[in-house]
Amino acid sequence: MKYFSYVTSRSFGGMNIPVPGQNSILREYVRAQKGQYALPSLESAFPNCYHQLFGLLRSIEPKSNLAMYSVTMLPKKNKLQLFIRLCKEKQVSLHFVLENLVSNEPFSNLLSEIENYELKEYESKFDYIENLFFNRN
Repeated sequence: MKYFSYVTSRSFGGMNIPVPGQNSILREYVRAQKGQYALPSLESAFPNCYHQLFGLLRSIEPKSNLAMYSVTMLPKKNKLQLFIRLCKEKQVSLHFVLENLVSNEPFSNLLSEIENYELKEYESKFDYIENLFFNRN
């Protein structure tokens, strides 16, 4: 089974993972799945730019596998809704190596994972603000 892959040079989830590192990790993941690895699409470095991701999704065959390093690489809000809708239409299976997550339609486990990250980000920001307000270290 063929696995398409997606990498970015931008930071995501508070991490800066070099593109060659993402590529190596994805290649090893696909090898462990006994799949065929397709070289990744590299996203532009511009903030909130997902041209390569949507282009990849448009070009892959229905019922394909799409692997990326982390859920936190996905777009937010309206672009995320569009991405999920397109994945449903093409019946794409999404693989996220860091979270050890495979998601298929209806993508409920993916949406739950995204919600967990958003809650964690909110909690982290709240702690930071609270520490500033109360001068705690």
